[in-house]
Amino acid sequence: MIETGIPTSNDLRVAVLQNHVPHYRIAFFDSIAATPGIDLNVHAARVTPRADGCDPDWFRRLGETRSVAKGIDWQEGATALDLSSVDVLVLSATIRTASNLVLARRARKRGIPVIWWGHYHSAGSRGLAKGLRRIMYRLGAAVLFYTDDEAGQYGADGGTLPASALNNGIDTREIVGLRTPYDAATRPRRAMFIGRLTEKSRFDLLLQALARPEAASVELSVIGDAPDAIRARAETLGCADRVLWHGPRFTEAEIAPIANDARVFVYPGAVGLSLVHAMAYGLPVMVHDSRADHMPEIAAFAAGTTGVTFAREDVTDLARQLAALTDDPERLNAYSRAALDTVATRFNTQAMAARFCDWVRATAGAQQTGGPA
Repeated sequence: MIETGIPTSNDLRVAVLQNHVPHYRIAFFDSIAATPGIDLNVHAARVTPRADGCDPDWFRRLGETRSVAKGIDWQEGATALDLSSVDVLVLSATIRTASNLVLARRARKRGIPVIWWGHYHSAGSRGLAKGLRRIMYRLGAAVLFYTDDEAGQYGADGGTLPASALNNGIDTREIVGLRTPYDAATRPRRAMFIGRLTEKSRFDLLLQALARPEAASVELSVIGDAPDAIRARAETLGCADRVLWHGPRFTEAEIAPIANDARVFVYPGAVGLSLVHAMAYGLPVMVHDSRADHMPEIAAFAAGTTGVTFAREDVTDLARQLAALTDDPERLNAYSRAALDTVATRFNTQAMAARFCDWVRATAGAQQTGGPA
């Protein structure tokens, strides 16, 4: 368990509200809690327990989030949070959680700066959703987005609050010890998919592409729970003999041997954090070419630098691009180096934690001086 120390009277007291704390956020909050001068308390209904079964020191149990009307949620106990020991309040920027709006007003009346943290852009986001978020932001002092791209877009859209970003990533420390050096020529001509096989992933497009003559020599490793219907679809298309169904894999020790045996990562739908996960293993990336229809983590991808794109929803182009990429070791090796550098310098939990701490300090300082963060 990380030692956070006993908070001193000079520590900046930061309260974060979440519906729940998923496992991939544990290392992020651990890093913040271990930062000198920060007294962190994360209020949520649930948290993934540590290996010893204990909750993290920074975790404070709050009630569940319930639907109270169509499109409106309420987190039990949120509005009763004791704000007397809070210097900065960080709230999830979800427009449907009404309890956050009430709590933000309470904090504002007490002179406690509120930072709205969350997406500005998500797959398929359009003007209405962004407009509603900008109205919600007015109850706060600053905003904190998932990526620099979103912070820039917020400013371009006329956003007036101070804005920063974390560049949402993962804890790569275990991966660094498990991944093998990337050399495309020594690996099978195999792509890897990791994620949930939902409509968002558009996984059927990948199976269709794999079945086309252009991609006849490409294999596919699938990490995720594949329903029988999807496996049967591969049989029908005639490509099942080139698909390796690994099922769900939850630890890096399980994922690493599969990632270390792939040449590329491919995601035919709206890619999110799995993009960063694959890049942390040094895998070149193939995603569709409509950035507006990806999740914010697409900011980690640069076409022609960390991988390539195919025309969205175009099975023929997906097959053609996949075949060409997996057959070009020199280009793959260059993409791999760029992917590793991108994650190591920007999209990891330690860099995220440093940015978070800098931003809460800046926001608290601005509240005291009356200037911008």
